[in-house]
Amino acid sequence: MIKHKNFVSAIVYVNNAEQELAGFLKMLHSNLSSAFENFEIICVNDASRDNSRSVIQELASKFDNCTLSIINMGY
Repeated sequence: MIKHKNFVSAIVYVNNAEQELAGFLKMLHSNLSSAFENFEIICVNDASRDNSRSVIQELASKFDNCTLSIINMGY
């Protein structure tokens, strides 16, 4: 499959999504990496009260060909 050379940013809104977040981000990463050479995933953590931030941080270290960033909203 030919990968697009465009740079793509995916913005993900996160609010108390600890249970679904890892599966969703892995699926998103897989789909983007199969279609694009260069991409990033930006997670906007909207004051989650669960462990969503920890899930994102853990996955950030595992995604090798992608930048996974967190923007934390205070309230």
